[in-house]
Amino acid sequence: MADPAMYRAVDGYYFQTPDRHITCGILDQPVGQPRRTAGCQGATGPAPPHMQKCWSTDPAAAAVAVGEDAGYLCVNQGFYTGPEVVPGAGPGVGPVLPAGATLSAHGFTCRAETFSVICSNDEDGHGFEIAPDSNRVF
Repeated sequence: MADPAMYRAVDGYYFQTPDRHITCGILDQPVGQPRRTAGCQGATGPAPPHMQKCWSTDPAAAAVAVGEDAGYLCVNQGFYTGPEVVPGAGPGVGPVLPAGATLSAHGFTCRAETFSVICSNDEDGHGFEIAPDSNRVF
């Protein structure tokens, strides 16, 4: 279990996979409709049918998240990448969460592997898995 303090930013907890291709956050305040607290962003495939247009146009728009339920997102900004570290430099990126390590906060737990992340709601078990070549919600 990782120390949450090592991943803390002003508005949540942020990390990236060891290969640095997927960024994730467990936010203090959920975003979107329905409200989702934990999520990851990064190029992934295959795109589910309702996300094909978005994800094929901009691979960086691919995201999956969980709150009361889990789902796919099309994003145009870094919801799960962290706040700007340097003003004007764009979204920050959290430190690497080592392969096999878990981070828990706000009732959500995420486990990183070298190329993938699984996050779930501790209360009801809903969640997602994201990797460069696969993704699923459960």
